[in-house]
Amino acid sequence: MTELGEKINKWKKIKLTTFLVFVICIVLISNANCQSREETISTKNKNEKELRLMKTIKQNIEQDKLLEKENPFIERKFDPYLNGRWIGDAVSYGCYREGQAPGEKGPSEAEVLEDLKILSKYWNLIRIYGADEDSERILKVIKENKLPFKVMLGIWLENETKNTQRKQENIEQVLKGIELGNAYPELLAAINVGNESQVYWSAHKMEMKNLIKYLRYVRNHTSVPVTCADDYNFWNKP
Repeated sequence: MTELGEKINKWKKIKLTTFLVFVICIVLISNANCQSREETISTKNKNEKELRLMKTIKQNIEQDKLLEKENPFIERKFDPYLNGRWIGDAVSYGCYREGQAPGEKGPSEAEVLEDLKILSKYWNLIRIYGADEDSERILKVIKENKLPFKVMLGIWLENETKNTQRKQENIEQVLKGIELGNAYPELLAAINVGNESQVYWSAHKMEMKNLIKYLRYVRNHTSVPVTCADDYNFWNKP
């Protein structure tokens, strides 16, 4: 074979190799795009399903549909442990600084992170009182920074019979509590539905039937322990 023939054969091999690499790349890119599209469609379908469910829950609560008590009632164990270590000494965490307030202006993620780094030196179980964007920010910061915390998430409820406008706010709290309960179950030690809403001196005392209604909706649509937080003066009376 002449020198020219050898060069032609070598060129053909290089060209064929290049072509094969090109084909493989096209196949890999195509597969990756297909997988990405499938994941996008799956996420979209999941989000749409969740939105439909939340819409149904909202409608049912607005129509005062009371869910039946779970039968048999399956206890969900309260588990104040983190990595096998008991963390039952807890602290309430109000994330607001000067000039900030619930429903007005909340802290930034950087401010929450600064707070939690300080708290983590002394406590690993924190209690927050509402289910809103600020609570969501706290959970997000804990998860993204892998901070050593479990959280007792609150759902803030107030009397909606005397103040009928409050009902929609109660419903929004419940819906957000359900959403966060399903988004961060590994971080939640429990969900507290209502806070000191049954004692006689409560500034936001509400009818027990309404508290029970919300308790059942939260429990029926989450997997974490669900409770209510009330003063001992309620529980130690008939």
